[in-house]
Amino acid sequence: MKFFKWSGPPSQMQRERWRQMKARGKKSFILRVGVIRYGGFMFVVMTTLDLLRDKPSFPVGVGYYVVFILINLLVWTLGGSAFGLWMWRSYEKRFSGTGG
Repeated sequence: MKFFKWSGPPSQMQRERWRQMKARGKKSFILRVGVIRYGGFMFVVMTTLDLLRDKPSFPVGVGYYVVFILINLLVWTLGGSAFGLWMWRSYEKRFSGTGG
């Protein structure tokens, strides 16, 4: 999915693309765009950066890293869900007056 150009009225191709995405449903859109694309990307990048940057000053076991990764997974899943919902609402608003 390409991000829509937000200036000016939507083109016919943008309206058709939105109709296709909308036909799959809101939950599918939030899962694909928010959780998998945004949340997944942010989870990988931020968890990797945090693990490389923040070395604990005390001895830790595997459990520390498992909990750290699970917390990041929860945070970015929720963040991705919020992002997906925000994008859905933005698209609904943008295309509401154009028959989309």
